[in-house]
Amino acid sequence: MNHLEPKELKQRLEQGEDWLLLDVREPEEYQVCNLSHKAKTLLAPLNSLPAHEQAIPKDKMIAVYCHHGIRSQYAIHYLQQQGYTELYNLTGGIHAWAEEVEPEMRRY
Repeated sequence: MNHLEPKELKQRLEQGEDWLLLDVREPEEYQVCNLSHKAKTLLAPLNSLPAHEQAIPKDKMIAVYCHHGIRSQYAIHYLQQQGYTELYNLTGGIHAWAEEVEPEMRRY
């Protein structure tokens, strides 16, 4: 599984790389904080990920994240079984992003 540190993702986004940020948390968590202000983001909670699969492009780099990085690993395993290859787990999830990149971000 490919991993991506928050600062590395930030740098790659700032360089103009085209990413989809796949958030596999629940809608209530997404409302507290999210990365939609950084790049195109798709909210697809882990328990309903198969229902969102058609909206997830196979030809794009995808950074998958959750709160701490556990659910995103499960999502990546599922998506790999469906033929996705350009998947990266955001190490430490959105919590690590808030700690390392965006300290003013709301946390829970």
